[in-house]
Amino acid sequence: MKTGRQGFIIVQKPSYELTYTTEEIPPPVPCFLLGLQHALLIATSFVFPLILIRASGMGTSEAGFFLSMTIMAVGIGTILQSLKGHYIGSGFLCPSFAALFFIPPATAAYALGGLGLMSAMTAMSGVFQIAISRVISRLRFLFPPEVTGLVIIMAGISAIPFSIQSFLGMENLKAQFISEDLLIAIITLGVIVIASIWGKGSMKLYPAFIGIIAGYIAAFFCGQIPTSSVFTFLTFPLIELPKPIFLSWSFDSSILLPFIIAAFAGVFKTIGNLTSCQKINDADWIRSDMENYSRGTLTEGVTNIICGAIGGLGQSTSSGNIGLSLATGATSRRIGIIAGIILVFLAVFPPVSSFFLIMPLPVIGAALVYSICYMVMTGMEVMMTRMMDTRRFFTIGISLVFGFGASTFSSVVLPIEYSWLATILTSPLTLSTIIAILLTLVFRIGIKQQATIKIMPGDENLADTVFSFIDQNARMWGARRDVATKAGSALLELMESGFSFEIFNTGATVTLSFDEYNFDILVEYQGDPITIPEDVPSHEELMEDPDSFLQLALALVRKHSDSLSVTRSGEMNKVFVHFEH
Repeated sequence: MKTGRQGFIIVQKPSYELTYTTEEIPPPVPCFLLGLQHALLIATSFVFPLILIRASGMGTSEAGFFLSMTIMAVGIGTILQSLKGHYIGSGFLCPSFAALFFIPPATAAYALGGLGLMSAMTAMSGVFQIAISRVISRLRFLFPPEVTGLVIIMAGISAIPFSIQSFLGMENLKAQFISEDLLIAIITLGVIVIASIWGKGSMKLYPAFIGIIAGYIAAFFCGQIPTSSVFTFLTFPLIELPKPIFLSWSFDSSILLPFIIAAFAGVFKTIGNLTSCQKINDADWIRSDMENYSRGTLTEGVTNIICGAIGGLGQSTSSGNIGLSLATGATSRRIGIIAGIILVFLAVFPPVSSFFLIMPLPVIGAALVYSICYMVMTGMEVMMTRMMDTRRFFTIGISLVFGFGASTFSSVVLPIEYSWLATILTSPLTLSTIIAILLTLVFRIGIKQQATIKIMPGDENLADTVFSFIDQNARMWGARRDVATKAGSALLELMESGFSFEIFNTGATVTLSFDEYNFDILVEYQGDPITIPEDVPSHEELMEDPDSFLQLALALVRKHSDSLSVTRSGEMNKVFVHFEH
């Protein structure tokens, strides 16, 4: 473990020394190399705009413009997230990434009104994200981890039909199946899996990129990439500014909701990524920095407005790049600025767009299968950070069932006045998200829970009594495991000290309460009040004054909790221990 001014780094180090935390500036050469590494990893997300290009039948010139603008928007977003302003910038190395969950609404928008409608709706999603960033702390109750995880899972599941179709090399369900396409897809996905599991060094950092290159090679030898396409690169100019001749912005409220859902998914993903950044860069991290969330999500909203203004695919932040910063050992935000500059340059470098535009369909499908697996498993991890209770089982279960069954609604004929419902009912992501949020609101009725236990002196199984009381109620209420563990440790320390120093002579009544965001313990007893120490007793004090051990115990309780206070009402003393949830 290497500790810096603002955090710690745990890494396998490359040949050059890397110990650069958020505010530290690497020397020019390592900084450029690290920026290039992050730019290469971000480049794997350029598969996502290709999905829209293939699914929509976009023309070659328009496709080149759309891809270049997506690359430019990713670069700009990466630079903006690396800044540390009062409103703009998370201040972390948290690069932007073309977002998979923008594909379904963007495809629908393109089919209705072309690139102009898609761009305008993407910009509207950015406006919505900016609005959310201003009240993000007040809306926490609407998006508990089970809903957040569900949205991430369904964002991946929404892309499964196209991913399998592409994996088989079929432009549509009526296309002819060719065995060589399946071989190319298997080679691509196989190399990605091998590099992820058994790869050494840099291989584990770029499994998708390595797999895509392997897919290109396999496709070339299978005749899926003509030799003429390779030589076409020589005819492109080195630098060419994209011409926005394809943009004519328009608006259609009938597809606004899917873009709002995609914006929500982006906010959830960014909050998760910023949490990882906060932990990496702060060795003493205890709780989330809500102001940082607000700046980060506002920056993402600004990035998506820029995407809409120039004609690119919607953006979110990249989990893979945060893993790369941890693996390389450098979290300096200056690296993100370098990576962004490289990507902006690549956007005006036509050979880059052409390289992606000729990507064989089976390679796109294999890369998409990998991305979907990553998103689904990430969503499950987020979802399972909470203990499950009956309310959460129904919230997740009902939402998943209707989300999986959304495709069945495509055959339902709706009256003309309800035609707007088609956008909701046929989208797994949109339908499941709406149901999950509505059920979350309904199930908040009677959500505040409370339990009481009387603990008497002489309890030979005090630890079991304390932890069983905490665990059983925390599990029933769906509290986070880490909070329940801290609460159990704090309560046990308090009870052991109270009995050892004969403070709880007549026993103590423990009341546990939970209201989704607060996990509180109230200990009531008769006897002498206790004094909470400001500082931990020194070694000398512990040696000279036996009562100092009580002060040490109370200091440990304070450390386990977010706040600790003592009040007196008549003959009753009350010790209140609070935990943020």
